[in-house]
Amino acid sequence: MGRMAKSSSANPLTYVCTFARVFHHKQYGARCATEFARRAPHVADLYVDGEWRDAVAGGHRDIRCPADGTLAATVSEGTRPDTEAAIGAARRAFDEGPWPRTSERERGALLLRTADLIERDAKEFARAESLDTGKRLVESEYDIADVVSCFRYYGGIGGTDAGRVIDTGRDDAVSRVVYEPVGVCGLITPWNYPLLQASWKVAPALLAGNTVVLKPSELTPSTSILLMRALEEAGLPAGAANLVLGAGPEVGAPLSENPDVDMVSFTGVWRPASTSWPPPPRP
Repeated sequence: MGRMAKSSSANPLTYVCTFARVFHHKQYGARCATEFARRAPHVADLYVDGEWRDAVAGGHRDIRCPADGTLAATVSEGTRPDTEAAIGAARRAFDEGPWPRTSERERGALLLRTADLIERDAKEFARAESLDTGKRLVESEYDIADVVSCFRYYGGIGGTDAGRVIDTGRDDAVSRVVYEPVGVCGLITPWNYPLLQASWKVAPALLAGNTVVLKPSELTPSTSILLMRALEEAGLPAGAANLVLGAGPEVGAPLSENPDVDMVSFTGVWRPASTSWPPPPRP
């Protein structure tokens, strides 16, 4: 037991650890820890149009470790105006920005750089994942390794698909099926396996040339913040990936209702008590 402080200028999550319990699992011989931590103050958590910002309404949410209820972080709590700003940034980035017009091979290379950055900071990612979810540290370490593999997989296939050739029955005609990006993708992820769920959506969407607005569970946002930092460091253009934090009705519903969003990928549970979520199908 002890007191230690850790700070990194390259990392948005600065923890002051006041206590740690360390156990040894008989089967794996691995370490797991529940860390009592708090978020460094005055850190903007929403990522919109290439900038880190606080919520428009100034809201914040305490994130508590489910293992024991201790405070793990305090993050910005967005509302509808924050979501609309993120959608607008993603729309402009898709319609006018360089990302959809970047070659698939180059987009894949950026995902590979992102994988390297996540691997470099794997311990910090795993710690944040364990604090948010309450799971053993060794399990979070496995999850982060899978996240790295996900980004490497999609990064590696960038530029390898030349399209599907269809036999026309004519020697003077060639028919080829090619794929184009959908546009702006709203990505809504649940509290369990937070970064893995996000990676399974973010990596293929970006590889295909889409722009995205990621809305993680309001209970487990920390590794999504770290993911945006990694994408930013890897060189992703402004607006290509945006992050909004907050509850479903206030942040998720506007993301699925907005006509500027071309596709919504939602993993989670609809709460029937809500009158605005999910929205009615689009015509």
